[in-house]
Amino acid sequence: DKKEAILRCTGKQYTSIFIDSDVGLKQHALISFLRLLNRELEFHVYEEGIGTYRNDLYTHPKKKMLQILGAGTHFGGNRHTESIFVYSEKKYNENFDSKKTVKIKTPLTDYILSNYATIKSIFAPHGITLKKSGKSDSAIIYLTSWIWSEEHLRSLATENCTVAIKPHTHIKKIPDHFSSLPFNIIPASVPAELLSVMLLETFKTIFIHHHNSSIQNYINHPNIKLKNLGSIIDFSEAT
Repeated sequence: DKKEAILRCTGKQYTSIFIDSDVGLKQHALISFLRLLNRELEFHVYEEGIGTYRNDLYTHPKKKMLQILGAGTHFGGNRHTESIFVYSEKKYNENFDSKKTVKIKTPLTDYILSNYATIKSIFAPHGITLKKSGKSDSAIIYLTSWIWSEEHLRSLATENCTVAIKPHTHIKKIPDHFSSLPFNIIPASVPAELLSVMLLETFKTIFIHHHNSSIQNYINHPNIKLKNLGSIIDFSEAT
C-alpha cells in the first residue's frame, strides 16, 4: 500500500518522490518523517482530477488545525510539497494562488492514443469484452461514485442497449446482487478514459453516465457522450 511504498524510501538517497496526495494528517506524518531522515528530499504531487482543484475538502476548525501543523488541506498544500502537476494552472491558481504548479502539456486523450498499446497492456492486457444486448452500435457505461445510485441502476435496466458498470476504485467488494443485474461489470482498475477509447473499437457511440467524474475534463470525442448525474456523496465527511 501507499504507506509501505513510502516507508521503503527510508535509507535510500532519493532526491524526489512523486505522490498522489499530500492531503491530511496521515500523509503529513509520513512526509514529515521522510523529510526528517533526508532534508534534501523533494515531494511532488501527481494526481489530476476534480479533487485537485477543490478547496472544501475540510471545514473549520479541522482545516485550521491542519494548516497550523503544515498538513495539506488541498492537493499541493502540504508545507513540504515542492510542486503539483495539473492540466489547468489557471483554475488551480484561482483557488489557491500557488507558485507550485507545473502544467501537464499533453492532453490526456492524445496521450492515451499515442501510447495506446502500452497503456492497454498495463490496465487491460486481456482487453474488455462486453456481452451485447439491444442496439448493437451503442453502449452505456455507468461510472459509480464511492457509492452507487440504486435508482439509476433500475433506470439502466430498462435501456435497450449494452450496459456496463465500472465501480469506483474506492469500492473494494462488488455487491452480490450485481451479478443478478443484466449488466456487464468492468474491473475498477481500468481507467475510465482508457475504457472509453477502447470501447470505440466495438461500438459507434459510447454514453458515459457519471457522478462528477474527472472524465468530463479530459474526454472530448464526438462519439463519446457524457451525462453528469450529480454528486451522491458528501466528500467533506468522507475525507
